[in-house]
Amino acid sequence: MSTKLEQFISTSLLFLRENFPEWSQTKEDKFLRDFINKMIQFGREYNILKEINVQKLMAYKIEYDFVMPLKNDRKIKLNQQDFEEDYRMDQFYIALESNYRLIPITLESDLNELRGRFYGDL
Repeated sequence: MSTKLEQFISTSLLFLRENFPEWSQTKEDKFLRDFINKMIQFGREYNILKEINVQKLMAYKIEYDFVMPLKNDRKIKLNQQDFEEDYRMDQFYIALESNYRLIPITLESDLNELRGRFYGDL
């Protein structure tokens, strides 16, 4: 294992223990290292390579317990090829925070019915 990777894993262990004490207190270092490696790999799949963003993925996984592999709308947020990494992470966070889902709309969709479902009677 490369020194830089091991250094990042060690730093991330501290990050998890300091920022998520309730979540991490009952977990062994091996479990946490496996979790960190899993999130590094997950980040690589979506071209999320900055250390700070990989740690954000760890935090989001703990806070929101999102399903991996990602489902459509969240996958879209991290897969946007024309956008830089920090923007994609911000969009992913917004999708997690708002817990919204994309709604398929066709030419036959009743937009008034859809508006009513999500906004109530206006």
